[in-house]
Amino acid sequence: MNQLTKSVLYTFSICQQILEAKNKDYATDQDPFKNFIATANLANISVSHGILIHIGDKLSRISNLLNKDMPVVYCESLEDTIQDVINYLAILKAWLEYDMIDKDPALIKDTDKCPHCGKP
Repeated sequence: MNQLTKSVLYTFSICQQILEAKNKDYATDQDPFKNFIATANLANISVSHGILIHIGDKLSRISNLLNKDMPVVYCESLEDTIQDVINYLAILKAWLEYDMIDKDPALIKDTDKCPHCGKP
């Protein structure tokens, strides 16, 4: 296993631990998307778009942190912010899977053939 693969696997492991811990603070096992649904309802937007807003905020923070020597908020480093955006992307994927379960799963999952052109 090369250094890239090791680093990515380690990152995913840390991100999973963070996701599990934060989900206990923000939601419940019975309703893991509780906070995202509540926020979307407050803002009168879709849950997907609410998650995208979080992703946009984190990407903006990453861009700002790359231009600074040291973050002002020390407990939210570049590494923390990257982990957050990885988790928000995973949450978006999980939400789309959950939301599309009774709709068209081909919209979010790879299939054997492209639904548009039929190519494998």
